[in-house]
Amino acid sequence: MRINNLIARFLVNKTTKEEWDTLESWKQESQTNLNELLEMQSIWNNSVDLKDYKQFDKKSAWDLIDNQLDEAPVQKTKFLNLKWAAGIAAAVTIIMVSVFTFSSGVPDGFNHISATGIIENVTLPDGSNIFMNKNSGLDYASNFNENRTIILDGEAYFDVARDESKPFEIETDHAQITVLGTSFNVEEHGDYVDVYVTSGKVKVVSGDEEVILTKNEMVTCSNGKISKLSRPGRNYLSWKTGKLEFSETPLHKVVEDLTRHFNKKLTFASSSKAMNQPVVATFEGEDFESVLETLVLITGLKYHKEGQKYVIQ
Repeated sequence: MRINNLIARFLVNKTTKEEWDTLESWKQESQTNLNELLEMQSIWNNSVDLKDYKQFDKKSAWDLIDNQLDEAPVQKTKFLNLKWAAGIAAAVTIIMVSVFTFSSGVPDGFNHISATGIIENVTLPDGSNIFMNKNSGLDYASNFNENRTIILDGEAYFDVARDESKPFEIETDHAQITVLGTSFNVEEHGDYVDVYVTSGKVKVVSGDEEVILTKNEMVTCSNGKISKLSRPGRNYLSWKTGKLEFSETPLHKVVEDLTRHFNKKLTFASSSKAMNQPVVATFEGEDFESVLETLVLITGLKYHKEGQKYVIQ
């Protein structure tokens, strides 16, 4: 698959595990590749959320992304080739058209909740608490006190109210998760679903396979198969906690987390040798400028600003 198509699928959370691994390898080949990915991610994040459109318009989708490209400051040393970026935008449009073509409305007997550009904290009728990540949505049964069924699209963290007589069930395209009372994270993509348990026990069914997960266990489900994963990194739930922790973390990974967390444009200068510099730091409830200044103090790195973009030297 061409790299622009891979990036497009990454931007709309539709990558398979194999595609993700391929993109990770490409990203680590050079600073130029990393900068291009960070630039496109920032442009996409700054675009209007296409998932909110009731009637999807292919031309509107292209115009939104194209406008973001036009607004980006053009530098003589700009890494991002706009013609290449336009190919990514076109691929994103095709993927989004596909998503909207095959998406139906809210199922009969269900209510809908969506997180439109912000993290939403929702309490369901049974007392279960849910944190929904940005651009996620879920449907829950109208008679939820009797039928505790959820249909998830995106990512959410569940703290389920215990009721042994009425199991709590979450349905996705690739797995069904059943619990009595526990805490866990579900990240639903187009081609796979990840489930990570932080307390209690969770039953995950995909196709003919079934597994019971306990605290700190994680699996990915795709095409009726369940594969166990190693425990995720400490920032896996930072979208929910608002806390970022780095322990000997390469700076390029720190930059990725900050780009996603604060929706800022961060890149490396072509001459930068700081990509793999280790970082040890914890940030909680701090704004972007404070975090950046702290990184300057503890690492000695230098940066300059080009328009809305921060360039690490």
